[in-house]
Amino acid sequence: MSEGAAVTPRTHMLLVVSIEDRQWLCDVGFGGSTPLGPVPLDGSTVEQGGTRYRVEARDGFEVLQADAGEGWTDQYVFEVSPREPIDFVVANWYTSTHPESRFVKTLTAQLRTTSGCKVLRNLQWTERSAEGRVSREIRREELEGLLAVEFGLCFPPGTRFRAIDGQSRS
Repeated sequence: MSEGAAVTPRTHMLLVVSIEDRQWLCDVGFGGSTPLGPVPLDGSTVEQGGTRYRVEARDGFEVLQADAGEGWTDQYVFEVSPREPIDFVVANWYTSTHPESRFVKTLTAQLRTTSGCKVLRNLQWTERSAEGRVSREIRREELEGLLAVEFGLCFPPGTRFRAIDGQSRS
């Protein structure tokens, strides 16, 4: 990879789909910058929900890039090669249990739609749309209501979130 680029483990699953001799990146699980539909692997640019996407070949890898009006930024690096299901079992176990994993250290909820993006990181709430970006710190008491209304995620009253509330005392 290019000098200065972050080296990260292969923990993300995506699909490459071939249709009529053309390959497409299909990825619905990356988060706030997720493309809403397929992105061609040949470097062509597609616009989806106000963001342009392309895949750039670089140093033997592929790089998904996005431009939401401020220039191209790298989203992630991947290889077009088969993986076995067990590779993702191990990766998922690590990302969901290791104390240094960002998914353990940070409460995260994201929703990308054609009109924008909603992101919750711990108690930081951000909405991005064509009108701009609004961000604010929410109170802990607002958390369950916000998760229910904005993401359709309902939790019983008193639910503890490790990243915010610490380890449960069982």
